[in-house]
Amino acid sequence: MRSKWNLMVSGMMVILFAFVLLSNAGAQVSTKDTLVFVMGTEPVSLDPPNAVDALSLLVNRLIYDSPLQATESGDTEPGLFTHWEHSADGLTWTYHIRKGVKFHDGTLLNATVVKENWDRNMSEVKKVGRRSFFTPWANNIKIIDEYTIQTRSSEPFAPIISFLAHGSGGMISPAALAKYGDKINQNPVGTGPYRFVEWLPGNRIILERNDNYWGPKPKIKRLDFRFVKESGARLMMLESGEADIVQKISPADVERLQNNPSLDVRVEPFNRVMGFYVNTTVPLLKDVRFRQALAYAIDRQAITKYIMKGVASPACSVIGGTTYGTATVPCYEYNPEKAKQLLKEAGYRGEPITIETTKGRSTMDLETSVAVQSYWQSVGINAKVMVQEFATLQQLLIKGTYQVALLGASPSTGDGDQVLRSRYHSDFIPPKGATNYSRYANAEYDKIVIAQLSELNPSKRLALMKQAQEMLAKDLPFIPLYRLDEVTAIRKNLKGVQTMSTMEVTDVREAYFE
Repeated sequence: MRSKWNLMVSGMMVILFAFVLLSNAGAQVSTKDTLVFVMGTEPVSLDPPNAVDALSLLVNRLIYDSPLQATESGDTEPGLFTHWEHSADGLTWTYHIRKGVKFHDGTLLNATVVKENWDRNMSEVKKVGRRSFFTPWANNIKIIDEYTIQTRSSEPFAPIISFLAHGSGGMISPAALAKYGDKINQNPVGTGPYRFVEWLPGNRIILERNDNYWGPKPKIKRLDFRFVKESGARLMMLESGEADIVQKISPADVERLQNNPSLDVRVEPFNRVMGFYVNTTVPLLKDVRFRQALAYAIDRQAITKYIMKGVASPACSVIGGTTYGTATVPCYEYNPEKAKQLLKEAGYRGEPITIETTKGRSTMDLETSVAVQSYWQSVGINAKVMVQEFATLQQLLIKGTYQVALLGASPSTGDGDQVLRSRYHSDFIPPKGATNYSRYANAEYDKIVIAQLSELNPSKRLALMKQAQEMLAKDLPFIPLYRLDEVTAIRKNLKGVQTMSTMEVTDVREAYFE
């Protein structure tokens, strides 16, 4: 009897122990409260109007809210503005601000706060990186009452709705701006679903849920954005379960990862066009024949097939994909003999040319640069490759201390004006502006770009945008290579992750663990 009793007790203990283990395992899954998001490189700025890269936009959209919100489909919906109306001539816009919204520091959002943000974004003194997003329409600002604000511009601004939904318009606490000034980049305070905790440069950014958020509350408590340059290291973190989302995956690893039952691998056609900015003020590169030789010497088809392995498509224009205004323009097909002829006509004597590139900021960026170096060398161009940190590369571009640089352009508003105007209009040549890296100056081009900006007839506007792209294809201040697909791997127990293809953003505000 005692033996049977001991056996029965032992059996009950085993069952109880197993039940506890199963309960704890279930608890571990259901109580997972930190999402680890691994990036190839680090965001540049947590100050919305000074954030000009996609990774900064990704993080900023969680800390800050904009007047309107972009949806996964590319449409817009109310954000900090609940509704709006405009005059028949499109010059006067009236916006109604959401009531009861508070910043993370407790400051209340109202019309005065909106005006302070817009004034800063248009300031001649501050000269924020995205100043061009605001100056065409956010002037003559008038506060109607505490929650109503009005703007009037001298000309219509066709893409205004898209720009109002862009992350560069994220509202910053005026108290934080007064306290931190230009250091707001390291001390961001918005109204968004997540609040800033810390930024360890070169390592990670930590955000925590804003439990007082005015909109739907995030389900995940903590976001851990980590910066890991090496693709192999990112994959190890993903496959071991240390990471929940990984971006910038090598095309060579896509098929293997797709066969992993615990992963969801997304290959999304983003709007980023990768190519080479050409410093048109450098003596060697002033001659358009030399720039055209560079373009003819590159085999885009081979690069997309053998290096990108199908996760990119050859591009001929500076904008592409679903970007509004994308047009078909003449393309520089691979023709090494034509390249040699143009080099001879330009009087090229073997002067060295340096390709500035990043490693891991964009998919296969270094590998692409090395391939192009080889193509250029094969036609007699003395080319070398120099690897830079992304922030360093941006400074080289702004200062003009470079010759050729591999970088992408993605109109995160979804409207081609963002690229056509801010990257190639002469008003944006540094130091007057900040984003015409090529220092391209063409009065006829400037006129066309300004005309499309205020053209409210869609067909006429598209014709002007096509004309601008044809001009860029001829003058080549930028040599397009390919439109990039974004490869993102997500662990299957993570749901609710959205891909914002027009902005090149993987949005986790609605994410949750199963």
